[in-house]
Amino acid sequence: MANKSTTVGPVSWHHGVKFIDVTFVADDTDASMDTGTITGAKGMQLHSVSINAGATGPTVNSDLQIADSLSGVDLIGAASNGANIVDSDDSTTYALAEDTTHMVHGNAVLTITNNAVNSATTVITCAFIKIK
Repeated sequence: MANKSTTVGPVSWHHGVKFIDVTFVADDTDASMDTGTITGAKGMQLHSVSINAGATGPTVNSDLQIADSLSGVDLIGAASNGANIVDSDDSTTYALAEDTTHMVHGNAVLTITNNAVNSATTVITCAFIKIK
């Protein structure tokens, strides 16, 4: 039986930064993952992304895309910045340069691709800041 899920939350604030966790659990038969949708970041800028693999981590060098649902803009540039950044045993934070990220106009939609590990778990924490 196929079983996959994506959960958004919890949300927390620390020194003006909004942190939102998105937990991905891959399908137990085909390793696919659902997308995760973050609401409540409209008018903010993606500041950093932390990636934490679970006990059963995803395929090494899986890809992450975070796209704006209205503009279609990739908030981290998955063609280069998001490629190969999700690993099976890694806990890493990527700070994004202010001039390379964009304001969120709609929802932030997270997609992990190139995973081949059944039931893999990954937590992506997105940190958003208000645009000055």
